[in-house]
Amino acid sequence: MFGVNRLAEAIKKCSDNYTRDCYIAKFDLKGFFMSIYKPLLWRKLKIFVRSNYNGIDKEDLLYLIRKVVYNHPQYNCTRKGPLPLWNILDKDKSLFTVGENYGMPIGNLTSQVFANFYLDEIDHILSTIFLFYGRYVDDFFIIDRDKNKILKSIFFIK
Repeated sequence: MFGVNRLAEAIKKCSDNYTRDCYIAKFDLKGFFMSIYKPLLWRKLKIFVRSNYNGIDKEDLLYLIRKVVYNHPQYNCTRKGPLPLWNILDKDKSLFTVGENYGMPIGNLTSQVFANFYLDEIDHILSTIFLFYGRYVDDFFIIDRDKNKILKSIFFIK
């Protein structure tokens, strides 16, 4: 609900309380969680922790973060449901079909937090280009009064 309210607020502001035209594009990063490159995520997290955390347990924290990032739950799990159903699951929705250094389990809280962290640089870029920008993990929107700017951005963002 937070994301919906944020979008509604952005539309209201961009349109000057619904008195001006504004244009909206909504995006979903297809297969995002399975495309996360673990070495890049780990590198970014390590730099962030080393730069911003000064607790005496810093190395313990880094050890735990690395364990979570490089965890492979697909190697030690019990599959539920008929195997034929697993075989028809989209390849970009399953840890069973990604490479060794790719993918995060979608349902894990740490995956959600790390995914937000992973895309932080994109947030900074898009929020400087468009009047309004919002993201919730792998779904985001851009709003602007310039329709052509949004249309041109679709090719860049894809």
